[in-house]
Amino acid sequence: MPKGVVILKSIIHPDQALKQYLSHLSIPLSKPQQQHVLRIVEGLIVGNGRKTLSHLYAQWVDAPDASAVADFLRVSTWSEQSLDKRLGEINLADVIERVQRGGSSPVVYVSIDDSTSSKDKDTHALEGVDWQHDHNASGRNTPKYKKGMVHVSCRVQIGNHSVPFAYRLYLRAKTVRNLNRGRAKEERLRFQTKYQLVREMLQQLQPLLPKEWRVYVLFDSWYASAKLLKFVRRQGKRWFVWALSNPIAFLMASV
Repeated sequence: MPKGVVILKSIIHPDQALKQYLSHLSIPLSKPQQQHVLRIVEGLIVGNGRKTLSHLYAQWVDAPDASAVADFLRVSTWSEQSLDKRLGEINLADVIERVQRGGSSPVVYVSIDDSTSSKDKDTHALEGVDWQHDHNASGRNTPKYKKGMVHVSCRVQIGNHSVPFAYRLYLRAKTVRNLNRGRAKEERLRFQTKYQLVREMLQQLQPLLPKEWRVYVLFDSWYASAKLLKFVRRQGKRWFVWALSNPIAFLMASV
């Protein structure tokens, strides 16, 4: 946080609904660790300004130094894969319950897209950060690159309800090789293409949706491979594919 900047402390205690929601995740944490999670999430939801740990904690009336939460995150006890899976299941189950109370069999839109979290060009200590192709800044014959991390995401919209279901971190083969050099054999990463990441997320989603509901999988031309098209069609006769120039914009406009 820049010196001389004064931040008004605006958060007194976490919202009760948030506490109840996080309790459903069943994360194996001690009481002080649970407080860290609550402070981070509450700060991200209602806080203003930058989303750094120091800025988030500065908005709390009663909170320890931000170094404490940094240490907590550094030695966190949960698996990000299992937590992501649980979050997606809870979000989707809530939406399905809301829709089913209306007594209809709606259309489900599943959006597949990716985005790059940009980092400073001097960033080197964060695993997964590497030079990525910048599609927006590149010209036809002048490719541009930027430091960052690429996430492939799966978002589900049913009726007027839209929720994030799952995401995967995409690492280039070269990045995976570099990271594996410093890892023990049993901790080494496995390179996965974007198609393989999308297939994983759709396999996770398929059994959670009512079989009688019609499902459209939306993606742009970057994902329109024959392998993905065939995989979607194998999920059942009510599953369809729909290639769009901007699937996320389509979902936002239809809410």
